[in-house]
Amino acid sequence: MTIKLVVCDMDGTLIGKDEVIESFIPRMIHELNARDIRFIIATGRTPELSNSIISRLEIEDPCVLTNGAVIVQQSNVIVKHSFRVWPLQSLIENAVSYDMSVIFAGDKHDTVLQKTPWIVKQNQLFGRYLQEYMPMINEWELLKLSKITIWDKTHQIERITDSLFQRFSRKYAITKYDSSCVEIAPVGINKGTGIRQIAELLQIELSEIMAIGDHYNDLEMITSAGIGVAIGTAPDEVKQAANYVTEKPLAYGVLEAVNLYCQ
Repeated sequence: MTIKLVVCDMDGTLIGKDEVIESFIPRMIHELNARDIRFIIATGRTPELSNSIISRLEIEDPCVLTNGAVIVQQSNVIVKHSFRVWPLQSLIENAVSYDMSVIFAGDKHDTVLQKTPWIVKQNQLFGRYLQEYMPMINEWELLKLSKITIWDKTHQIERITDSLFQRFSRKYAITKYDSSCVEIAPVGINKGTGIRQIAELLQIELSEIMAIGDHYNDLEMITSAGIGVAIGTAPDEVKQAANYVTEKPLAYGVLEAVNLYCQ
């Protein structure tokens, strides 16, 4: 099987919590490109949180962002899936009243509904989430987004997730990452659908794609690709779905998989 495209998750796979890009990664991408093998990102991050890293890696091909809801090429949105927000208004307002961090994904910039201590820390550390805005009463009905993220660093996210799953699991794609974070996205959209669109855009077969990831939101792309790779720190369910599990963590695992399947 000849691999023509490597699709790589970002957080927990290519980079760690410090968001440092290992020095060998740009060189690895350059060497892949020299052999006509493309390398792109597939991440749950929105354009605001992804574009600078994609630019630093000098990736010119389309990348999958916002867990498949958005595809960008050189910072330009070329595909976008969105959903109406108004049915979620009361739930979102409850989250705000509980002092949770609510983030609305935008095409270029993300908007927060209030400046919580966690948001302020993100401002200071990474210069992100600078725009704050609470929709007016008459704006909710017209509002459409590609993703809503709700963080609760007091680990009481269940105060809203129980109701969210019970009332809206058929209308939205809902992903709970741990006891502090939940994401709401368009139903039926994920990284798997994203790489299918990428395959069409680049005119390659899914069997010619290697997908690398470390979390539950990577499952669909790992099972859709010709070769699915799980980073060694991934949950068991993700490992079981993969063709290969790396011995090394993070970017070292990415390099391990590339050396194994892209020679």
